[in-house]
Amino acid sequence: MYMKPTESDILMAKFFAGEATPEEQKTLLHWRESSPDNEATFTTSRQLWEQSLAADWEPDVTAAWSMVQKRTQPVAKFLFLQRKQWMQLAAAMILVSSFIWIYSTVYNPTVQVTTASNEIKKVNLPDGSQVWLNHSSQLSYRKKLSGKQRVVDLSGEAYFEVAKNAEKPFVIHTEQANVQVLGTAFNLKAIADTKAASLNVTEGKVQFTSAYSNESGIVVAGQKALIDKDGRLQPTEPIAINDMAWKSDQLVFNNVSMKEVCRILENHFNITISVTDTNIYNCHFTATFNKPKLNKVLTVVCQTLQLTYSQKGQQIVLDGKGCKQ
Repeated sequence: MYMKPTESDILMAKFFAGEATPEEQKTLLHWRESSPDNEATFTTSRQLWEQSLAADWEPDVTAAWSMVQKRTQPVAKFLFLQRKQWMQLAAAMILVSSFIWIYSTVYNPTVQVTTASNEIKKVNLPDGSQVWLNHSSQLSYRKKLSGKQRVVDLSGEAYFEVAKNAEKPFVIHTEQANVQVLGTAFNLKAIADTKAASLNVTEGKVQFTSAYSNESGIVVAGQKALIDKDGRLQPTEPIAINDMAWKSDQLVFNNVSMKEVCRILENHFNITISVTDTNIYNCHFTATFNKPKLNKVLTVVCQTLQLTYSQKGQQIVLDGKGCKQ
């Protein structure tokens, strides 16, 4: 059973949402004044609208059924008595769902922000929270973060500075994990089509829950937590200096093995690095780069360790003798 929203439904939804134009308000007022039944429908619709905005709404079965009967009178009077209670509930669900549909598409649409492979974007959310979206990522949220929770969806990596609101938790849904906070700052990485995810907390504390195992834990400032490739939540550990280099725009290496240097560069520049001699991984490297550029970093690495490099697209090859263990 499907009930398509009528023109009056759409006008009422826009009016309740404060989005109706002066002309639409006049049209709605004329419709209300044209019939006592229309005015009664308006009053009931306002109540159902308010219910539909609540995260845990329960439909007013009697009111919704009364409205459905008016629209489907020839059908309603032939319903069997034993089916009536079920039909009333179904009618209420359909009617309130129509209001939710109108609310979602007309008043509170979903906003999607995406980044390219070499792009970082800053996003200001409606509640005052700020998000820095790393490359190849997507953030989705409602135009107005209404309801009992502030809910957003993330695929990729982002740094969040969440505006404090003790009455409305901030919730992030990803394919791998769910994150809930009241007001704090953290970095969340959840790449699509993998079970792995990572959370680095810089301020406050964050509840981190695996979407696969339902394991949950509290991560405090200065700590990071991982969900492994099997979807299991791992114990927390201290944040490493380059864990959020994409956000700080700084790379720091202090006597770091070249195997780790390569891993960090791959993650930061979205590249792949291979070596012609595995002894290169035995070398250690020390340097600090502010606003690092790939060619500059590779040049300094090679000059320091007497190596050369070649590049083809996103593929880097390091060549040289390397270091003995």
